[in-house]
Amino acid sequence: MYRLSLVAAFGLAVLLAAAPAQAQNWYELNLHGGALSLDDADDTDGILGARMLLQYNNGLAWGGNFDWVPSNADFDGDDIDVNLYLYSFGLEYMFPTTSPLKFFVGTGIGAATVKVSDVPEGEDFDDSETDLLLPLAGGVKWYNGSPGTASWALRGEVRDNIIFVDAGGDDEATNNFEFSGGISFLF
Repeated sequence: MYRLSLVAAFGLAVLLAAAPAQAQNWYELNLHGGALSLDDADDTDGILGARMLLQYNNGLAWGGNFDWVPSNADFDGDDIDVNLYLYSFGLEYMFPTTSPLKFFVGTGIGAATVKVSDVPEGEDFDDSETDLLLPLAGGVKWYNGSPGTASWALRGEVRDNIIFVDAGGDDEATNNFEFSGGISFLF
């Protein structure tokens, strides 16, 4: 509860302190949540994350992304914690329009790390594995004004987090679809 209060207070402080973006370029801090559907899983897990981008007036942007997917799994009748961390560097392009609604596409390169805890005693089990991540994204942003004067935006996107998993010496590409939305603070 303390962490949630701290995150809410930080988010409110950023929202109140956000100044209008500059006309040439601006930074975008996006806080988002959503769902991730893993390629080999029967269910969908929640996802929390943040993105930091440098957005140029010509539509190009670059920056970093971090997502956390908390989950659990049944391992021989024992419930174990499984955390997936997705982190990447990416490039985006926002299509020019005269409306405050903007469409964008993006791609990047990064890594996906799986960390397992609470593994039963005596099990021979790797507690961490990192694989190559190639995200492909498409989405929409709605600015609270023109992008040169807006201080915040709503962002929604669909992302295919392609993770190359080691499958017995060969890398197997898995498609892991993320559906997320959140708020972006522009400064």
